[in-house]
Amino acid sequence: MDTTMRISDRVRAALAKIRSIDTEYHAFVTVCGERALSAAEKLETKIKDLTPAEAQERYPLLGLTFAVKDNLCVEGVRTTAASHILENYISPYSATAVERLEAAGAICLGKTNLDEFAMGQTTSTGAFGATKNPRNAALSAGGSSGGSAAAVALDLVDFALGSDTGGSIRQPAALCGVVGFKPAYGTVSRYGLISYASAFDTIGPLAKSVADARRVYSVFAGPDPKDASMRGPEYFRQQAEAERRDGTDRPIRVGIVGGREGRAARAVLNNTKLDRNVQIEFIELPMLKYAASTYYILACAQAASNLARYDGVRYGLRVEGRTPEQMFENTRLEGFSPEVRRRILLGNFVLSQASYSDWYEHAARVRRMIYDAMQRTFSEVDVIVSETIEEPYPTADFSADSEAFRLGYERDRLTVIANLCGIPAVSVCTGAGADATPEAVMIMADAGREDAMFAVADALTVPFTAAGGHAHE
Repeated sequence: MDTTMRISDRVRAALAKIRSIDTEYHAFVTVCGERALSAAEKLETKIKDLTPAEAQERYPLLGLTFAVKDNLCVEGVRTTAASHILENYISPYSATAVERLEAAGAICLGKTNLDEFAMGQTTSTGAFGATKNPRNAALSAGGSSGGSAAAVALDLVDFALGSDTGGSIRQPAALCGVVGFKPAYGTVSRYGLISYASAFDTIGPLAKSVADARRVYSVFAGPDPKDASMRGPEYFRQQAEAERRDGTDRPIRVGIVGGREGRAARAVLNNTKLDRNVQIEFIELPMLKYAASTYYILACAQAASNLARYDGVRYGLRVEGRTPEQMFENTRLEGFSPEVRRRILLGNFVLSQASYSDWYEHAARVRRMIYDAMQRTFSEVDVIVSETIEEPYPTADFSADSEAFRLGYERDRLTVIANLCGIPAVSVCTGAGADATPEAVMIMADAGREDAMFAVADALTVPFTAAGGHAHE
């Protein structure tokens, strides 16, 4: 942040940059300029009698700008989840994560694009158009938090919020060349998040560096009585103690997935910043072959339940019919995209009386087996390094047919395992190929070992550069 600029001037400059650049990339769905300037002016009033040190202590994110994925509520701002169902919904309250960031002095500039209801890997299934990848026009921006990833990559904001149900922060972070962090389940309040799959949804930051992601996370993480799934205060005390130790207790044991010739191995073995006090092992995760199937059975079942409320009666869009049943059918047919309808149908199938025990209960048992297998792995290594997303990467001309989505589901197997197990994971950019395609790896750790994960991630990531030829300010 340029400390010589007034906060309101910095916000005006950021808004002007969004107006100038984002028409090409469509990272934003809604820009809330008046709200942002009002917040900046109020913040300037609050700090006018404070020394710079006092202001920074009271507002640890003082004057930083951020964007919010449009499935997170921001008071007084349109919140659509990129769906016609919620096209005109104005939220009367803010998500806990947003409230905490604004209380810490950060300024929200707007809402970013996503796949509808966060269901997708391309940020192209939403009602308001696709987001363009600022690093490589031939690739999709990834999804479902592609708008947030693109906004950070273009240096339109200092950081952004996304949600991650099966990789929706990490995959677009990898494709757009930024840092994307999925916290452990229960460490960040989900209050104010429009749910896709409640047992997997996690709010996290997309940022320009691991240090920035960690700093932002430290502000909005922590217990919240509005979210019953939150971990208790003891977890956060232990996490803070681990940060103070900063990995000095013993060597960090790094397990590499993908063999000696894979991208993860190259990133680790060719890195000169990793502390010598690191032990490297090559490992396999046999349960990976079950991860995507298990995840999609469980996630789609939860989606079918969560999205049942959008029926033309209680929320959002209503398309009339001759009977209530016809109104319900017409509303969901017009309001939901084919991909959302596909996942609802799959979810209703596995929840049906005839299929529940064969599909949902079986998937729940396999999920437990995957968790147990990962716990055994974490008894042998402290962190796991793998590719974030397997090739071939999703392209900008994504066909949106059922076969393309099926391939996308299979491509999720590396990222969904962190959601199935509720563990933290971060994707970092380790360089770029000849065609400017970012190269990225993912680092996972057991819940409570974020210190080791961040230490390895910080060593592996390369310095941020703004995409699209737009200078970093």
